[in-house]
Amino acid sequence: MELLVDEKSPLADTNLRALILDPEIWKLLSPEQVAEVHKYWPYDGPVPDLAALASNDNLRHDVAEYQAALRSGMHDAEWIRQARAANAIRNEEAQKQQQSQQQSASATAATVSTTTEEEGEGKGDEDHVMEEAVEDSTAAPASTTMTTTTEDDEKRQRVA
Repeated sequence: MELLVDEKSPLADTNLRALILDPEIWKLLSPEQVAEVHKYWPYDGPVPDLAALASNDNLRHDVAEYQAALRSGMHDAEWIRQARAANAIRNEEAQKQQQSQQQSASATAATVSTTTEEEGEGKGDEDHVMEEAVEDSTAAPASTTMTTTTEDDEKRQRVA
């Protein structure tokens, strides 16, 4: 198995695509080895459709990516452990940042809602005061009515 993960493996510099597409290579594999390949690379039948794979750009790309990763040590067990740990840390940080943004958005929404309600209440009070002022202006003030009544009484007394 070291052959598949060791950065000094001959697979890093071998034409793997040509090996995969060679029907004679598939005949050399034991049933267990074929089953192992099939576990990671699903296909129908005892061997993959080699004619279809020959024109498959994904195979070309994936082989090149695998070999580049193999040469740089990215298949080393320690490198994979460190990469997974770093990924977990990034995921935790992203989750914390997302929660923080959600809390900020909730707080902003609550502030806007409270401000709008307060402004609405204030406008309601102003409207109420304005309604009272309109009602008061249509009715004669009590002191004016009293004064008018008193003046009328005085005039009547003078005439009598």
